[in-house]
Amino acid sequence: MPLLPGLSMTNAVQDLLRGDMVSGVTHAARAVMIAAMLAGGALIGTHMSSWMGLADSPLTSPDTLPFDLRTAGVLLASSLLAGGGFGALLYAPRKAIIWGGLLGSAGYLCYWAAMECGAAETAAMFIGALVAALGAQIAARRLKMIATVFVTIAILPLVPGVGLYRAMSALATGDMMAGASIAAHTMALILMIALGIGLGTALVGADRGAKH
Repeated sequence: MPLLPGLSMTNAVQDLLRGDMVSGVTHAARAVMIAAMLAGGALIGTHMSSWMGLADSPLTSPDTLPFDLRTAGVLLASSLLAGGGFGALLYAPRKAIIWGGLLGSAGYLCYWAAMECGAAETAAMFIGALVAALGAQIAARRLKMIATVFVTIAILPLVPGVGLYRAMSALATGDMMAGASIAAHTMALILMIALGIGLGTALVGADRGAKH
């Protein structure tokens, strides 16, 4: 999970929406290359373990988590640790790590709650990204810091990097239909994140302009 290039693909979509074609294509190519290397390394490692006689024990997990306070607490803590951990890896300031992690937890909980209420995953992803982006913009203005730092940390729990990896893994094993389907779904989720960030930034900017 720490190696997945979801953030690079999200940045690529944002750059393309802003019209920065060179940066967008560069970020996208980098993300695809990393995902391809991850898929290749995982496949080689799996085959090597089979050759060495190690038993396979695939893990299974439910598609949805139960809607209760205990699950919400687990998701809150895990998304907070994920956002804060990646913020530390990005050498973000301490204040940004703390607030960005909290905002990432809030965004992910909104995404999860929307899914539990029956919303499509793309719509739920947009809602989560919008909440995270709005909070990041407000925190940046209150703490007098660059908004990009907060936005980057806040959306990290939402970024579907594992989908990009699974798409490349399916393509590497020759399952073209599954790979294309997973890739299309992942790109739709990334597009929703980019749109949520853009709308959140625009709303805060419009409110600030109205006050002036």
